[in-house]
Amino acid sequence: MERHFEKQLEFIMAEVRRMADIVSDAFEAATTGLSERDPVVASHAFESEKQVNEMELELDNQIVEFFALQHPVATDLRFMLATQKVVNDLERLSDHCVNVAQSAISLANLNRGPGLSELPDMIEGCRIMLRDSVRSFLTRDVVLANEVLERDDRVDGLNRLVVRHVIDLVNAEKANIEIGLDIIRISRNLERIGDLCCNFAEETVFLVEGRNIKHANPAKPEGVVEA
Repeated sequence: MERHFEKQLEFIMAEVRRMADIVSDAFEAATTGLSERDPVVASHAFESEKQVNEMELELDNQIVEFFALQHPVATDLRFMLATQKVVNDLERLSDHCVNVAQSAISLANLNRGPGLSELPDMIEGCRIMLRDSVRSFLTRDVVLANEVLERDDRVDGLNRLVVRHVIDLVNAEKANIEIGLDIIRISRNLERIGDLCCNFAEETVFLVEGRNIKHANPAKPEGVVEA
């Protein structure tokens, strides 16, 4: 019985790792297609969507079965609760990658267009957050999880800058509205990807320490309010 318990845990963790790898590949396809103005590369993000959706359903079923048959307690209970949330958020993250890919294709098909503003910095920030947030959860590394949370403010700030620059762009030339809308859509989806990475980091803290920090910001001293 104990051996079966351990094998189920190992299987679920391996599937989470595989799902995270597929989502990471979708992120790379979408953002590389954007940076290189290559619709073919960007379209590869669509190929993983069905697989990710199927994996979410399968893992949800595995987790429900684990709860029903194993009755986990303490650390194992926290692991299953955290894993269920991470799996659901990986599926949502995949959807945001598809959104970025769709706008990347739209921009690549236009005959003209401005630069991508702060988007390359946002992409790199999200790439690091995705890599480190998944790693923190899989290895139960709270220090790395907190580093992910600290990076989120910069991604949020870049998103605000993108919106301001697009507004200036459109005010200068109304013909840039279509381009501007795609850039804002990409930026907002990247910002949401950053938020989902923070969710992974928060689940790491919950898993290891049993603390729910969802509405706390460990990067800021208590009582400090952002301007």
